[in-house]
Amino acid sequence: MKRKFFINLELGIFIEVFMLILIVICACFLIFLPTTTPLNEDIALLTILIIMLFVMPLLVMILILFVCFPIIEVDEEKITKKLFGIKLKSFKWEEVSEIKTYGNIVARTISFYKSRKDRIFIYCNKKKISIIQLIAPEFIKQQLEVKINI
Repeated sequence: MKRKFFINLELGIFIEVFMLILIVICACFLIFLPTTTPLNEDIALLTILIIMLFVMPLLVMILILFVCFPIIEVDEEKITKKLFGIKLKSFKWEEVSEIKTYGNIVARTISFYKSRKDRIFIYCNKKKISIIQLIAPEFIKQQLEVKINI
């Protein structure tokens, strides 16, 4: 039995929509900019403005795509992180050396570590935790209960 869920769909959609609105507002600002402004004569200032108003929000959108939208698959044997159907990481439950939780009641993450730098993390909610507790082996359930109740 496999269960799938996004790392953090709600936060990702919120940030993506916010960045799109920001880009549209900036585009309107530049389109309707009067021709008598100093931007028409100063190419460096115009370049910096375009980078700040278009390139940076696009980079943030791409970063959020890689952080919030991967799908986590949990089954009896392993936990897998995929993006657009491409497997990014996969750990067998026996390979999980440590489970850590970060954050507070509003935004809490659970990280499953294979090694010190190799991890799969998810933003928690009750549904995701219950899926993991339903499917994962007993030693993972015990570690998870200890970490969540702290």
